[in-house]
Amino acid sequence: MLERMIELDVFAFHWLREVTRSTWGDAFFPWLTDLDHFRIPILVGWLLLMIFGGLRGRKAGLLLAVTLILTDQISASLLKEMVGRVRPCFALDGVNPLISQSHSFSFPSSHAANSVGGAAILALVLGRWWWSGLLLAGAISFSRVYVGVHYPLDLIGGALIGMGLALLLYATGGPIATRVAGWRWRRRSSRDPD
Repeated sequence: MLERMIELDVFAFHWLREVTRSTWGDAFFPWLTDLDHFRIPILVGWLLLMIFGGLRGRKAGLLLAVTLILTDQISASLLKEMVGRVRPCFALDGVNPLISQSHSFSFPSSHAANSVGGAAILALVLGRWWWSGLLLAGAISFSRVYVGVHYPLDLIGGALIGMGLALLLYATGGPIATRVAGWRWRRRSSRDPD
């Protein structure tokens, strides 16, 4: 059963890369998959949420930080080492990755876990524009297959981890995050006599 699933995953990897290959994709997806392009915008967005977002924005910012820390550590430091799946660019003949890639393991995709987890927690807390975050997370995830460094099941596994952790944190940590997010405001307003 597992062998058949791996065969289908390899087939899907080759098929997706073949049918989606284009000149613009060869330029766009390597750029999209490089998270260095997003570090400063994410940090600025996070700071704006924390400073100007009100209670909901601070709650979203707190839960986003915890979600990204957990999805990254669980996917990259724990599960990749446990599963030990070799990336397609190193395991399959004729696969030339469009980016330079370290020899870290493939399953699950940390890009998928982080982007889906982050988009999901923002959608759960803020609600507005949820589809744009999930669309971006899907594009970032797909870029990993396009550039040749992940199989489709790596993306599915990462997305499930990200979504699952976001739902779990929202359900269990949401009330705590609301208290923490409102703490400073309550403290400041208790000093104001107005």
